[in-house]
Amino acid sequence: MPGFTGSGAAVTFAGGFSGKYREVGEAVNEVEVVDSTTLDIAAASFAINIPGDNPSPGQIRFRTRWVGATAPPALRTIDTLTITLPKGVTASGNGAIVSGTGYLISRRIMPNLQRNQLNEGELVWQFNGGTGPTYAVEA
Repeated sequence: MPGFTGSGAAVTFAGGFSGKYREVGEAVNEVEVVDSTTLDIAAASFAINIPGDNPSPGQIRFRTRWVGATAPPALRTIDTLTITLPKGVTASGNGAIVSGTGYLISRRIMPNLQRNQLNEGELVWQFNGGTGPTYAVEA
């Protein structure tokens, strides 16, 4: 069945970095919760809250197979990230797409070297909210 695993996903950095991805973490948008409870509310009542003003665009963590001939992208450099999800419907032309601008806030510049283990790197991407993140349904 298509779309039930991550197999077939594609990750593209507009700046040209191309990794061999082993895992692409979740993308989560969050909004702050503002406590608006006033002193005149009875102690037995629930607290009252309202949504904050601006949602956080979120972060994504990537685990990559280490490729020594490819340098990881630079930290703090604004780039555009596009993630194409696996197709959920076989007849679709492409899977859903998550994209937006942001920058790397963390990168592993050397893998943990062990016998009988893949050499892996890790990248942490922060969407900056300038463009997206957006979600486009598969078509």
